[in-house]
Amino acid sequence: MNLETIKKVLGFAVETIEFFIPEKKYLIFPLLISIIEDAIKKRERSGEIAFSLPVFINPDIVETKPDKFIMNFFTSNAELKNYYEPYVKNKDISFLRQRFNTLYPILGLNDPFLRALFKKEIEKNEFEKIFECYEERLKKAKEDTEPLRMDKDFRVMINKILKEIFNLGLSSLDKKEIRKILLEEIKKKLHE
Repeated sequence: MNLETIKKVLGFAVETIEFFIPEKKYLIFPLLISIIEDAIKKRERSGEIAFSLPVFINPDIVETKPDKFIMNFFTSNAELKNYYEPYVKNKDISFLRQRFNTLYPILGLNDPFLRALFKKEIEKNEFEKIFECYEERLKKAKEDTEPLRMDKDFRVMINKILKEIFNLGLSSLDKKEIRKILLEEIKKKLHE
């Protein structure tokens, strides 16, 4: 597997997304990483090369979790446990449930689109900032990706890119490696 070829393909993927949403550069990484990771999962399950745009989690799935599940979520994640220590210690379930509804899809379900959308805040353990801007940022991301759902040219280009990615064996790379290479290519392309 030639790293330079992989970088070229991922660089082309970045250019493609940028072409279709030139004024929405903040979506390049979340879209590409979620499309690639989802395609890899589908390929592993069915052998097919297919992609889909992010499917946003139904809030009912999260909101109906029992109190014990929520407490376990906060106590089993060291960063969350430390950040929300007074609330965890006092078992302030109403406060924690509000944060859970926002943080669980990102940190518990590990949604690649949401993790990428809040990458900076996650790296800095700014969980309250995620909670505060989640609804607004997610609404904007949904609105900004909606035109892509019906764009046939976009679908054709992404399918070509995915085929090339699979032909190169990129799907055998670790997710962290893919993310690292993709971020490097995004930084390069955006600073050209």
